[in-house]
Amino acid sequence: MICIDSDVFLIDLRYPTDRRASETRAFLDRIAASGKGTTTVFNLLEIAGVLSFNLNPQQLLELYIHFPARYHVRVLPSGDLRAPLPGVRTAEVFQVIQRKAALGDALIAALVNRLQQEITAFVTWNEHHFRGRITVPIFTPSTFPTRH
Repeated sequence: MICIDSDVFLIDLRYPTDRRASETRAFLDRIAASGKGTTTVFNLLEIAGVLSFNLNPQQLLELYIHFPARYHVRVLPSGDLRAPLPGVRTAEVFQVIQRKAALGDALIAALVNRLQQEITAFVTWNEHHFRGRITVPIFTPSTFPTRH
């Protein structure tokens, strides 16, 4: 599975004039066609948080619920609003923070590390936020190999 960071989706959803928008869209289309796309519940919550300033509560709920179908991705470990947040240990998150990471990135990194048996790559435009902090290969949408 290819885990996709929040920033990739946010460029597609909120910043269509960003210079990376066409590369981002092409990457998302390729991943959707492959059926190998995933993101974490922490990423989905981060996306919802950013968009909460522009969407009303119903629109935000619809975004959250329909996000996996819209992007043909699986939310790990679950996108169910009734499910508890995943149990990453505080020590796992703190170890990432000790390597200079913000809480959101540390939660994502700790979960990716925990799910490394399922996740074979992590794709983000913010490579520097995750280098040395996660255990799977990191790519940008433009450096992600065509055959992975």
